This record gives sequence, structure tokens and C-alpha cells, in this order.
Amino acid sequence: MRGGGKPGLGEGAGIGEKRAASCAAGRDGGTRRLHGPRLGQGRGNQARQPVVLTLANFIGESVELDGFAGEVRRLSAGTMRIDIRSRWRPGQVDSENGLIGDVSAGKADLGVAGSRAWDSAGVSSFRALSAPFLITSYALQDRVLRSPMTGQMLRGLRPLGLAGIGVLPGPLRKPLGIARPLLRPSGCRRSWPGP
Repeated sequence: MRGGGKPGLGEGAGIGEKRAASCAAGRDGGTRRLHGPRLGQGRGNQARQPVVLTLANFIGESVELDGFAGEVRRLSAGTMRIDIRSRWRPGQVDSENGLIGDVSAGKADLGVAGSRAWDSAGVSSFRALSAPFLITSYALQDRVLRSPMTGQMLRGLRPLGLAGIGVLPGPLRKPLGIARPLLRPSGCRRSWPGP
């Protein structure tokens, strides 16, 4: 989607430790209109209004997104502003998938979705972030997010017509076993008799 990321968005599907992150993206080419030679310069003494981009965020908090918005404003010398819209599609079971579709359709300029949401949108490049037992510490998560792998992951958005902006960290989650602890990948296999 077109925007930033948020912790807590890269969790695994059901079991497994939560992986890094959320991904921010926007429609590919959608920001070209922002790169004019006189962006932010008025004609004569009249200053132009800042370009305001809507960033759809499916959860309520936006601490990291606030930092992103502040950097955009600072680096653009006030010619660009990010309007963060939290709780995008509230109460919907598949709100992240809807958010991805909304950014693709231009209903929001930027968006944040967890790594888990991209698979159902046809993007497989973020799967490693949600794989159970793959990223087991914050130190490892940090190394992964600072590596060239994130660029490769973000390029996976191109077939959707989206341009990835970044991948942010998220809290690690531990799997929960009902009948026994899940301590390693082999513990995730079914142990009950089946048909």
C-alpha cells in the first residue's frame, strides 16, 4: 500500500511467533504527481497549500506512523502532510485485506497492513515474517529489517500496482498449545487421531 508500517501487524496466522511487521505502500506511480519542480513554491508571494496524503491504518494507535508523518513534513519543508486515519474498516474480520483493496482503488493514498495480510492479497514475499519459530528474538528481527531482504519483500507488491515504502518491527508472539506446549516446529503437527 502506499505508506508506513506499524508494530503488531506482522503476526503469524494462528500459531507461531509474531514476526516483524507491517508494510506500508501506495499505488505505484500514484506519488508522481508530488514530484513537480515547484512543489511547495507559490507563484509570486502566494504559497501553495501542502499536498495532503491519507494514510489508512487498520488499528487505533499510530506512534510509529506519527514519526513517519513528522519526517515527511520535515523533509518536505512542510509541502507534504500525512493525514493518518486510524481504525480503517473497524469491526471487519478482513479489515487489512479491505484496506489493501482501498489503497489499490485510490480510496486512500497510503496504507499499513501486517505481513500476514499480504498472502491473501496474492503477495508471498512477506511469508518469512510470519513463519512460526523463524524469527525468535528482537535482535534477529532487527537484523532482518535492516537487511536487503526487506527491499526484496517490498518489490513483491509491484504486481498489485503498489509501491512498498517500508517494513516496521512488531512484537514477537509465542505460540499457545492447548494440550501441550508448542516449543518447536514439530510440535505444531497434529497429534490427535484423524480419519
